[in-house]
Amino acid sequence: MTGARSTNTAPGSRGTVIQAGVLRAGVIHSGPHATTPPPPRPRQLPAPPAGFTGRATELATLTAAVGRTTACTVSGPAGVGKTALALHWSHRSAHLFPDGGLHADLRGYDPDHPLSPDDVLTDLLQALGAPTTGSPQARAARYRTLLADRTLLVVLDNAAHPDQVRPLLPGAGRSLVLVTSRDRMTTLRCAAHHIALAPPPGADALAYLRTTLGPRAAREPAAARALVRTCGRLPLALAITAETAALRARTPLSALVAELADERHLLRAGADDHNLRTVFSWSLKALADHDRALFHAIGLHPGHDYTPGALSALSGLNPAELRRAADALLRVHLVEENGRGGLRAHDLVAAYARDLAAEQLRPAAARAAFGRLFHHYRRLLDRAATAPPSTWSTWLTQERHTLEAVAERAESHLPHPTAGALRHTLGALHRTQHDLSAALRHLTRATALLGTTRTHLDRAAAELEAGRLEDARRCLEHVRDGPQRGRAGALVAEARHLRALVSLASGQLPPAVRRALDAARAFTAQHDHHAAATCTLTALTGMCEGARLAPGARWIWSVDRALLTADSFTAQDLHPQADQATLLAARLLIARGSLPAARALLARVPPTSPLHALCAAELLEARGDHRAALELALTAPPHPSGPLSAAHTRQLGDLALRAALAEHLPWQVLRVREPPGRPAPSPRSLSTALGDRALVVLACTGHRLIAIVVVSGAAHTVDLDERAVTEGAARLRRALHATSAVTSPRLARAAHALAEEAAEALDRALLTPLLRRITGHDLVLSPHPDLVDLPWPVLPSLRRTPVVVTPSAGTWWAARRRPARESRRALVIGPTPDLPAANAREIAARYPIGEVVTPTRRLVLGAADGADVLHLSVRAGRSQENPVFSGIRLDDGVLLAHEFGELDQPPDLVVVQHARLDYARGLLAAGVRVVIAVGGCAGFDVLCELHDALACGTAPARAVTEVVSKDPLRRPVVCLGVGE
Repeated sequence: MTGARSTNTAPGSRGTVIQAGVLRAGVIHSGPHATTPPPPRPRQLPAPPAGFTGRATELATLTAAVGRTTACTVSGPAGVGKTALALHWSHRSAHLFPDGGLHADLRGYDPDHPLSPDDVLTDLLQALGAPTTGSPQARAARYRTLLADRTLLVVLDNAAHPDQVRPLLPGAGRSLVLVTSRDRMTTLRCAAHHIALAPPPGADALAYLRTTLGPRAAREPAAARALVRTCGRLPLALAITAETAALRARTPLSALVAELADERHLLRAGADDHNLRTVFSWSLKALADHDRALFHAIGLHPGHDYTPGALSALSGLNPAELRRAADALLRVHLVEENGRGGLRAHDLVAAYARDLAAEQLRPAAARAAFGRLFHHYRRLLDRAATAPPSTWSTWLTQERHTLEAVAERAESHLPHPTAGALRHTLGALHRTQHDLSAALRHLTRATALLGTTRTHLDRAAAELEAGRLEDARRCLEHVRDGPQRGRAGALVAEARHLRALVSLASGQLPPAVRRALDAARAFTAQHDHHAAATCTLTALTGMCEGARLAPGARWIWSVDRALLTADSFTAQDLHPQADQATLLAARLLIARGSLPAARALLARVPPTSPLHALCAAELLEARGDHRAALELALTAPPHPSGPLSAAHTRQLGDLALRAALAEHLPWQVLRVREPPGRPAPSPRSLSTALGDRALVVLACTGHRLIAIVVVSGAAHTVDLDERAVTEGAARLRRALHATSAVTSPRLARAAHALAEEAAEALDRALLTPLLRRITGHDLVLSPHPDLVDLPWPVLPSLRRTPVVVTPSAGTWWAARRRPARESRRALVIGPTPDLPAANAREIAARYPIGEVVTPTRRLVLGAADGADVLHLSVRAGRSQENPVFSGIRLDDGVLLAHEFGELDQPPDLVVVQHARLDYARGLLAAGVRVVIAVGGCAGFDVLCELHDALACGTAPARAVTEVVSKDPLRRPVVCLGVGE
């Protein structure tokens, strides 16, 4: 054949060859021996994505679907990696489809019009070598016939909706159609297998960045992890970030982290036609106007979870309209269901919604929408305030973050009385839930915004329950005393009772009794007999406690007074109060040895209160049944809110410790020393976690000080000289204070010598009896509360031993189970009076990602979330009763230790400069793994050496040992928590 138009001969043929015309395209017809050319084997798949990682479950699901179904859909939000998954799997599984692969980009969300099914069908038929003529129905049937006879893979990428895909699905056979779409494709009406794609786990996202960034990610692991967090693990955001990093090869990843921390920068990063903002907009443009209105409403919402009521208030849509609009947003994966009847959006989608709302909504409209949202939540809170907690407690917990955000925004958008009223109600509800940290935060703001007597009283009650007696006293100073009538008289009576409770908790019994009786008389004048009975019980508690501790015959009168009071309460149908008065009488009888009479009174009262458990346990102890007393004390029900119940629970703990020591049960001593609500680890679990370490737990009851030493799986009890240890600790504190106070070299040498003598004396009293068991082991130390503020590494026996101090064995065990973070993202809070700006920058520069943060509450809490190392150089006060409520003063207010526990990811390690150890213990209770407390006399060189060691990966306890050992008495540094 010599051209496109020619005659042909058929070599080797017999007889006449009939040619029915001019041949084209080189096809030879040979009569009865003619052959049909093989069907085309299309290979249309685009190149597989570079750097693909993870998605093992989804890949396995797709592979398992081959041969079992004819269609699979992969749906998910914009940028989640649907196309990448489809192409990666298609290339990896090409051997499963010997007849080839077809691909069509349906352009479902492109700015231009999406392809119609008819246009796509034409392209597919051409690729299969089939005619493209006929009606749409005939062509679709021809397409299905071709797929039924072959084993083909058809990838339909970026579909807009089911109608665009339905004509392109096979009927039966071995072929598979794989569809990707932002739409959930739930109405395909075929046996399609659906895969809903979410952002990958953090480890997979980090693996992708390591693959695409190469050695840079290895050099800056902390920055790589921070970029993953910033991108919300969204693959498109990660790809844009990697592309940006590649274009700016000389820019450290840590600089990109700081730049992209503002979500608005990340939304606009990359090429204009493929940045996140543009890609998200394609999903939005596919929606109707009223559906987009709901998306704008999400942009006005201050939280991350959106209830139907909140969205209705923001958007103005009625329930039916809201449901239709929500379904539209769900269908294209702009939002997802949160499992509680509401919606939630990816952080970057929510940021886009906020951007859009700020651009497209008038300020007046935005203010009006927030006002509707505020009043929606105000109505719900007011309703909860008058209902039983069981009806609203779960709701309050679920809505906590949203309510916090609404309350905070209200302070800048609404009048202070309006915003303060919401704070006040929130504080009261959280106090009812026994969530004192949240209650105090809201009530503190409420008193600042409102300053009413009611808010001061509610805050004082919460401060009292938290053990912050001085703060409670200060709140009560704002309430005027004196004769009042009506509502004002009731408030004055309440203030008197709170003052009585503060005095009782402080051990000032006569003032407590006097003030409680005054309050009872005031409530009686108001005809509030229930409140008067509560005040009378407080006075009776003070009387009985004084009689129990004082010698003489006064106790008999107090018993009679308690029983008469119980009879009076019974006559008024105040039976719970009568039971409490009876128990007070029984406890006094137990203390005075009248056990049969006490047992008879105890039998009259149902066992429903901590005071009943305390009386029953004391009765068993008085009879010598220590094991039964111990078990009863350990299994007593949790106490209700209130300072008296809390005091009874603490006394139960003291009794349990006495009983465990009396029976020589060291493992039970460890159990008793656990904070309320924290289960003790089993001996085997604790011993396994300790490994080659030694655990020393100090406990004191009465005038007996003992050490429980756990080493090599065995627990031992060692008695110590309580007086020598107590006096030695006081002497060492005085000596260390003197070394830091003197400036004269001669006096400094003398003070140093005295401090050395004091350290050696305390070492002999406290550690010498333990050395036989602890020598050669790293040490985990849980001191008695009276010894918790000692700088332990200054003791001679511990100067070369890594020591970590912990509130209890269970606290150490639980913290150790949380893995330490590998990276080192450090935040230094400054400048402060003790840490100039230049010094703060020098500390931050020691870490791969170091940042100096202005010392304000909002900036510190925002930056500390997810930080690896946090350096605080601020002076902290001391909370006598509850360390979690210890606070440090920043530029704009007090930051309490427990507030770190409300972060999604508290800092892993906190270095606290100048703070008392109570604040460090509060940080541990809030979820910080390791706290290093640096004394005020330590110089900046000590801080530099410490951070150098930490930045190099040295375990915190060992880093402290290395730093302190150079000059122990002038380097008071203590490691608390885990130590590794």
